[in-house]
Parts: sequence; C-alpha cells; structure tokens
Amino acid sequence: MIVKMKRVHIITLETLKEDTVRQVRKLGLMHVETLSRNSDNYQLLKEKKDLLEKSLYLIPKPKKKKPSSAQAEATCGYKIASSVIEHYNRLKALQEERERLYIEMERMGSWGHFNPEDMHYLSSRGVELTLFKVPVRFVRNIPDTVDYIVISRDRQNVLIVAAGKPDEESMPVPQSALPARSLSAMQSELVELNRQIKECQDIMEGYHDQTGNIKKSMEDYNRQIEYEEVKSGVVNREKIAWLSGYIPADKTDIVRESARTNGWGLILNDPSPEEPVPTLIRNPRAIRIIKPVFDLLGTVPGYREYDISPWFLFFFSIFYAMIVGDAGYGFLMLLGTIIARIKLKKVPSDPFILMTVMSVSTIIWGAMTGTWFAIEAVSKMPPFSWLVIPYIANFADPASGINTTTVLMKVCFSIAIVHLTLAHLVSFFKNFPKLTSFAEIGKILVLAGFYMLIFNMIFQEELFANMVQVLIICLISGVGLLVIFSEQNGNFIKGVLIGLLKLPLTLLNSMGSFGDIISYVRLFAVGFAGFAVERAFNSMAAQLSAGNPHLIVFSVLILLAGHSLNIIMCFMSIVVHGVRLNMLEFSSHLGMEWSGTEYAPFSEKK
Repeated sequence: MIVKMKRVHIITLETLKEDTVRQVRKLGLMHVETLSRNSDNYQLLKEKKDLLEKSLYLIPKPKKKKPSSAQAEATCGYKIASSVIEHYNRLKALQEERERLYIEMERMGSWGHFNPEDMHYLSSRGVELTLFKVPVRFVRNIPDTVDYIVISRDRQNVLIVAAGKPDEESMPVPQSALPARSLSAMQSELVELNRQIKECQDIMEGYHDQTGNIKKSMEDYNRQIEYEEVKSGVVNREKIAWLSGYIPADKTDIVRESARTNGWGLILNDPSPEEPVPTLIRNPRAIRIIKPVFDLLGTVPGYREYDISPWFLFFFSIFYAMIVGDAGYGFLMLLGTIIARIKLKKVPSDPFILMTVMSVSTIIWGAMTGTWFAIEAVSKMPPFSWLVIPYIANFADPASGINTTTVLMKVCFSIAIVHLTLAHLVSFFKNFPKLTSFAEIGKILVLAGFYMLIFNMIFQEELFANMVQVLIICLISGVGLLVIFSEQNGNFIKGVLIGLLKLPLTLLNSMGSFGDIISYVRLFAVGFAGFAVERAFNSMAAQLSAGNPHLIVFSVLILLAGHSLNIIMCFMSIVVHGVRLNMLEFSSHLGMEWSGTEYAPFSEKK
C-alpha cells in the first residue's frame, strides 16, 4: 500500500545549516526538496563522477583470464580513473596515427622502396624527378618530349617517374606528392606504433582489477553530490534557514524527537493536493516479491494513485502461466531458479521467490492442459493424465466433441471482464461516497454489455435467456450513469449538462472497453503459438531419427535448439503481453498515469 506522507519544514539558524544538513542525513527519513544545482562545488563533483563513470565504461575486460590474486590495494578511485582516461586518449591517438600510416603506406607501396631524401638531393643538384599516377588510357597520349620510366602498372593506372617537370598540356594528371619518409622507415615506425599500442592496451586491461576502487569512489561522490543537492534546498532569509521535504506519517514522532535534540523549529502538515509528493510503498513479504518487476520497468505510481501490487502479482502469475503454457518449461524454470539461488546467496531473495511463484503457476496450468514439452504421449500417461482438464486440454480427444479453442477463448474473455471490473470496483470504493464514484458502476455495466456482445458475435451463443435484451439495458444504463455522474464536481445539474455535452467523447471512450476485452485473447493466441512451435520441433526431430537411428544426435540437437528458442520467445511474450495487460489495460481503467516519484530519503545508507 502507498504510505501516507507528511510535509515537513525544519527551521534552524543560518550559522547551523551545515550541521543541520548533516543531522538530517544521519536521521535518514526526509525526502528533501532540492531547489538548484548550479553551485560550483556541485558542478565539480558532477564532472568528477562523470569521469569515474566514463573510466568504468572504457576499461576493457582482460582477454586472458588471469589467476586469482590478492585484493587490489585501496587507491584513490579518481586518480585511477584519471589515469584510465589519460591512457585511453593516448591509445586513441596512437591508433589514429597508425591508421594514417596505413593509408600513406598503401599510397606509396606501389612505388617500391626508395628514399625521398635522395630525390631532394638530386633536385638540389639540378636533376628534377616527378612522380605521376596516370590512368592506363592516357599513357599513349603522353608526348615524346616527356622522358619517363614506368615503375609499375595495374589494370587501371600506371606509375611513372618523369624527368623534369612536364607542363599540364604534356601530362594530363597532377603529380603525386613525395612521402615524408621512405617505405622502410614507415614500416619500422609501424612496428614501433604497434608495440606502443599493445603496451597501452595491456595497461588498460590492468586497470580491470581497480574497478572496485573506482566504484567505491563513485559511491562517495554520489553521497557528496546528494549532500550538495540537499544544501541547495536550504532557504536562507536574514539569519534563519529552513529545509523542506516529506517524511512517512508514521515516523513523525522520530522527527519530533530529533528536532528537540537538535534545537530545530518544526512544522508538520498534510501535503496540499497540487504538491508532487514522493511515493513510498510498503507491502507484506508475500506481495513485495513483485517489486523487482516494477523496478525493471522503472514505474512508480503517483502518491494519489493506487498500489496495484497485489492485483498485479495475482494476475501476472496467471498471464505468465498461460503464455508459457508448458509444465515441462515450468519445471526447467523452477530448477534454474533453485540452482541460481544456491549460487547467488548474497543476492536479495525477492526475484527468486517471484520466479518460483511464476514457475509453479506454469506447472499447474501446463498440467491442467496436459502440456509436457508438447509430447502427447506424456499427457495420456498416468499420473499426468489425472491432472488434465478435458475442456482446456491441448491434446483433446476428438471423440469428446469438445472445442478447446472456443473454451480457452472464453476463459480469456472471462479473465478480462473480472480483471477490468476489479479495476473499476477499486476506483469506486476509493472515491465513495463522492458522486463521481457512481460513474465507475456505469463503466462496469458497459464492460458487462460488451462482454455479452462478444459472446454473441464471436461464439454465436447467449450466456443466458434474453441476453441480448440484458446487454442493451447494460450498455444504455452504463452510458447513462457516465453522463450523469462522471462530471459531478459540486453542482449536480451543471455536472449532468457537462456530461451531455461530452456524450460523443463518452461513447468513444466506452468503445475502447470493447477493444480492451478483446485484447485479452492474446493470452490464448500467444500460448497456442508457443505450443505449435514446440510440436513443430518435436515433429522435425522425430522424422529425422525415424528414418535413420544414427541421426538421433542431430534430433537431440534440434530439440535442444528448438525448445531453447521457444523459451526465449516465451519470456519476450511475457514482457510484451503479460506486463501490458496489467500496465496498460488494467491501469488505464483505474485511471493511473504512473507519474510518481519514488520516495528517496536523504540518508548515509544507500
């Protein structure tokens, strides 16, 4: 649930503001409002932190695994990072110089080995020699008055050395520039450049052992930056200074005691409706396991919105199970989770508990549909066959006359109506007894009408007698309630008139509910697609080994590759579809915008 917050102002003397900021950090409860980040010290700290981050990005992973050694000596991370940047810049300069040398060597390679100094010496003695790169088709046009010799040729060009300096009419191309040094000198320089580059690369790899010190320095700078940000939130007025922010309402006694101890003035009040209050969510351990998903998505509900963690966890486990759909996959995921937990004992347990819940849900759903790696023989074998529910079985008995596709689609639409109705019930009870809360009843009636309409349109059947008349009544009465109550803000008649004016928009928004219910069929479609992929790979492997038993190894490889690919696709589908139904369809019916800021108390411990 979202914890109630209190607006807090701590008042102190201007001369004591530094000590006050330190004491507030030691208290570790206040989400402080920051006002400015333009101080010179803040900018300097930010630049140093950015340099540390850049250095971590630039340090390469050693190509060869080195034997474990003693822990790297504690050294100033900033000095290490500065050295990393210095060596990286030197490495880039050397690599750029090598690239320029490669280009020059490629240009002069066809001319062979000669010393440009010899050319300059001859020129000083009155013997001019000029280099030309002439297209093959132009060679025959060189007049006899030009004395030259051919150095080399290819299909396109001829390299010649001409005596003197022929004019533009005699030579159709500009002369080639002499290199600054000989080809052999460039080759020697290349060897030296490669040696320096290798030396620089080894030094860069050597910094990999110092990444711990760099990260530690980053943590120190983060604390200093946060301290500077909080200092920016201290308002000075004559000889008084004060700091504003938010604290959990159940921690006010602790703050009051700290104020008495430190001699602060203290003002506590409820936040006003327009204030951007940070969001703190506290849930029981059983519900808190869903938090890693929210952290991964980077979503935080607004302070005045809803904590959907319990509903998200419950329905996400259902969506996860239906999308993966295979009990065999569920067992593999459960086994992988157990092994990972044993290996990663220091990692928080919540992600592993969450994966255990998801894996068990998948096993249960897969067992009910009789899907164990999409092998039909397994689903018919006791005790697996005892767990199968025939109405949703993937390997249904044709003689039973059960259309499992139709049943599964009905299950999806039924999940949709329960899920979306729940959203409006939550909103109704939160807003009750305000008149606007009754608009949520209207939305529920619209959903019910569309649910019955979908059954009539897609399955050509009625849920009960006179269903068509009931669905019409639901749609009309639902829209009527929306018109009457959705705009009630004090004046009843005025609210009804505004609702009538917005009737076209209300109808358009109501049609969106039809699409939202239909979108839940993706649970069946994606799950069935994964099942079809499994069967296809099983069939390929069986056909390959049936004709030639010696190819059984290749059949096993096909099975491993096919099922591995399908598991990866399942995980992608969970993110795209399973999360979407909670974060988009359900949340939009709740009216959530996920516009919150996470509660981040100013604290020494992070």
